[in-house]
This record gives sequence, C-alpha cells and structure tokens, in this order.
Amino acid sequence: MNKYPIMINKIKNHQKHKSILLNHIQNFKSEHDTRYQNIDSDWNLSRDLERKYIDYFYSDVIEPVMINIGKELGFGNEFNWHISNTWFQQYGKSETHKWHNHPNGQFTNCYYLELPDRKYKTEIIGMDGKKINFQATEGDVITIPAWMKHRSPSNGSQRKTVIAFNSNYDLDLSEVSYK
Repeated sequence: MNKYPIMINKIKNHQKHKSILLNHIQNFKSEHDTRYQNIDSDWNLSRDLERKYIDYFYSDVIEPVMINIGKELGFGNEFNWHISNTWFQQYGKSETHKWHNHPNGQFTNCYYLELPDRKYKTEIIGMDGKKINFQATEGDVITIPAWMKHRSPSNGSQRKTVIAFNSNYDLDLSEVSYK
C-alpha cells in the first residue's frame, strides 16, 4: 500500500458493462435535466428517481471490487460493506469539478467508465499539499479515504464519464487480534 491508501481495482468485463451502463445513463439523461454546475450529473436529483444504471452497477458490477478492497484493507473475510450513495458525472470539453472532499463516509470511489486519456483522471492532494502520482485507466475503480482533497481537472475534447460512489466498511472487532 502507498503512503496514502489509493487503491486501484479493475472491473472485470469492463467493455460489456461500459456499453450497458452508458445506455442506461443516456436514457436517464433523456428523461431528466442532468446539468449540474458545469457538467452532466444526477448528484443533485431526487434519490427517489429510478436509476437503472445504479441497479445494474450494484447487481452486476461492483461487488467483487468491494470485497477486494475489504481484503486489501486487512479485514480478512469478516466484514460488511455498504455504498451510501452513487451518481454519474459526464464531462465534455474543458469541463471540470473543483477541489472537494466527501464528508460523512470512509471512502470515496470513482469508476472510470469512459477515460479516453488518463491525463484527465482524478487529481488527489496528499497531506503534504502535493498532488499524488498514481496510474489509473478506463475500467479502473480508484478508492481513496473520503477526507482526501480531489478534483476532476479540465477535460479534453473527448467525453469522460465516471460513476462515483461513497462507501463504508464494518467489521466485527471481536474477530480482530491486536498484538
């Protein structure tokens, strides 16, 4: 693990999932106004709206990654995971998302559904105030502590699409041995 726990996991069958998820997102966008600040996103829309991309994401895509993250964190096999919210963000030319963090959660995650050029991946600031160098490509999920400052830099000419989500892990502390 790095000095900062930036975890990167690949989505199995990414190309298949990408096509299905983008179709669901496009259908959602055709039914709802998804312009939020300067990007397309459903972050600010009611959680009561049907989001087929989230249903598919939860049922067919993310579980193996969440289990792997729990194991990377040293939780063994005795943990539960929970996603507290999920949203998509699509960036066109020069669109960006300002510096921010995600309060009220342990981790924030970003699935690069479309990332035509990795120089437009999320930028993350460490405790030393410097950008952290990491490698991520389309089809990866990056996971960072939710308190870490991050942003989406100004995007290039090709569309970038991410599925962002916040997550938490819970383990039975009676099973953990501290030496």
